[in-house]
Amino acid sequence: MLVLWYIFGSDAYGRIIALEQNNLEKFEQSFVYIIYGKQERHYLEAQLSIASLIFHNPEAQICVLAECSELFDDHPQLNVIPLTDDMKQQWMGEDGYHFKLKLAGLKFLLAHYAHKVIFLDTDTLIKAPIMDLFNQVSENSTLLHEKEGDLTGKRFAKQHAGVIGKSFSHPEFGQWLIESDMPMFNSGLIGICESHSKHLDSALWLMPLIDAHTTIHTAEQFALGIILCRHENVSEVGHKRVYHYWHKKPRKYIFEETERWVAASKGQCLYVNAQKMSDFKYRRPALRWLKDKLGL
Repeated sequence: MLVLWYIFGSDAYGRIIALEQNNLEKFEQSFVYIIYGKQERHYLEAQLSIASLIFHNPEAQICVLAECSELFDDHPQLNVIPLTDDMKQQWMGEDGYHFKLKLAGLKFLLAHYAHKVIFLDTDTLIKAPIMDLFNQVSENSTLLHEKEGDLTGKRFAKQHAGVIGKSFSHPEFGQWLIESDMPMFNSGLIGICESHSKHLDSALWLMPLIDAHTTIHTAEQFALGIILCRHENVSEVGHKRVYHYWHKKPRKYIFEETERWVAASKGQCLYVNAQKMSDFKYRRPALRWLKDKLGL
């Protein structure tokens, strides 16, 4: 296993010194996961997502930045990096805003592990080869999972009424007037490269300011989306190849299926036998869907 020392310094995200010489070089590209907290569910979701990624993309390189890094078995395609308490405290800052950890973790991984990354939420399942998505990420082009609407839409209008019309300014990140026609992107998938780290800084500044005026925790994806749209081309990936199952009932079904696999895995991480994904049912059977619809 790769041994790491975390060194604090003037860089807000610290420096990593790797003790294995052959791991000092950054990857050209990598899929990445960032997992904080201690809920077992999130780690099992991540194992399932990684299994689906490996099954459909056997050449994929994967980095996992995780608070409970010991929950991941060794695998030749996997590089597991501990997310320490010191790192979390430094990245969240004085306000303790834990939603910063995702974007701060992305900046850290771009600085130390890969020149280009595609982040995947733990509650994503890969349904097809997606290595070609890296070709859509460049200095001028980024990826987000999908556009969900704008702040006037039914899903977001009420929760974001308090932030529309608010203005925020920063000497480095510029002036931001929040307008009702601004887009809301789902950030279950994020494709960026090293040159976009400055946009992560902007989002890390803007998101807690937005969050203070909303009643739903979408500030991270909203801030990142509007910042990338201002400065770069943003392409959507959608659900055809990357299924983001964050809705309550699909998530419950998939977790039940995951638990069945876990029970039969004899303690091994799910991605150790990724070929079992060939039999995994991504969608609820028709009868299950109907029962969920009727609340039975």
